[in-house]
Amino acid sequence: MKKMIFFNLEKGTVDWSLPYAFDSYTRESRIWLMPEGLLLEEIGKLSLLDYKDGKRLWEKSASCVSLEPRHKGLFYTLNTFGSAFALRPKLLYMDLKTGEDRKLRIRSSWKITSRSRHFTYLNDSVMCTLDNDIRLLNLYSGELKAYNPKVLNVWSFPGTEARSNLLYNDSCFYMSDKEKIFCLDNQLKELWRTALPKKSASLSHIYTDSTNVYMVNYGVGSDWKYRFEGYPFVAAFDKKTGNKLFLTQISDAKTSVVDFFRLGDTQFLLFPDRIANYRLSPNAPINTIAWNWQKYGYLRGIEENEFYIPDSSDSLHYSKAPIENLLPVHTSTGMICTVDPSDMRVINAFPNSLYRMVIAQYGGNRILEGDSNKLIIIDEKGYRKQEVTHVYQKVFQSGNHVYALKETGNELVDISL
Repeated sequence: MKKMIFFNLEKGTVDWSLPYAFDSYTRESRIWLMPEGLLLEEIGKLSLLDYKDGKRLWEKSASCVSLEPRHKGLFYTLNTFGSAFALRPKLLYMDLKTGEDRKLRIRSSWKITSRSRHFTYLNDSVMCTLDNDIRLLNLYSGELKAYNPKVLNVWSFPGTEARSNLLYNDSCFYMSDKEKIFCLDNQLKELWRTALPKKSASLSHIYTDSTNVYMVNYGVGSDWKYRFEGYPFVAAFDKKTGNKLFLTQISDAKTSVVDFFRLGDTQFLLFPDRIANYRLSPNAPINTIAWNWQKYGYLRGIEENEFYIPDSSDSLHYSKAPIENLLPVHTSTGMICTVDPSDMRVINAFPNSLYRMVIAQYGGNRILEGDSNKLIIIDEKGYRKQEVTHVYQKVFQSGNHVYALKETGNELVDISL
């Protein structure tokens, strides 16, 4: 059992504290600071606390699914563990201030959870995918529209899920499944669909530019619930008509893309032991460059966040990464390598322990994660200005003030940037 402490930043004092059932499995706090109060999700319980004294204004045995865009209500599911309803819960809607249900009850599938990966808001409506359904729900009228591709067998184990992200662009929705890629208008009317080759599509990512829709298919893979079958490919479709411009297989059916990125008109795909690049045009050649996995380990993914590395020649200086036109990648041996994607030449390599993530910034100053329970403050040139020790590395920022909790758990450190 953890403890939640509410600090008064103006007075510099503790206003109240209470026990908190922290979810040690997901490591997520599940706390929202709302105008109505502090919304708190603990294991099996959802409640709203008064900022003044921590008093619970309401409490339910429920899980938060999604907050309503204007923060006047929230979607939730009842925690009915051990019953048939736990597999197919109802999606309910409540008034955030009072905790009372509003008259908006939609029967959803078992995949709707507090951490669903498909929620897209449209003005006063919410767009969600449930199982393989896409549903558009008006929060105020309760009107529900749905589109069901009908290709997913969720009752097999593991299920053969095959679909992409749900992309909303230019008032249209784009998505793919294991049979097709399709486009819907903002009322879920199908504008076009284009069939994909049989046994090709698995888990995919879709993105667009001004004229085309691009699809990167990952290939084979699996997790605890699903298996993904197919082969890695890159495809492009006309954004208005869905006409296929090209679909190029990048590797054989037994491999899987671990990450990808695009530079100009070239799509790069990372595999564990190589990188492939393909110019986004019909009949373009596929270029494959081997990766020295024996020395550095297998490729695991791209680091997209800004970070800093200690300079070996000056213990007080930190170098910013990533460097323009160079690619930082993580490997299976716990290394971060900066490589030239054109030839996979390693410019430098360093252990993950030297990785310093930016957790707060104001003006030219930045706060980096240091070693355990340490924060490092650097200036705009990367030189160390100050170290703050014996604090937890999760911070709260308000303007140029950053607050960190001391290891004792009952005192805040105010860091001015």
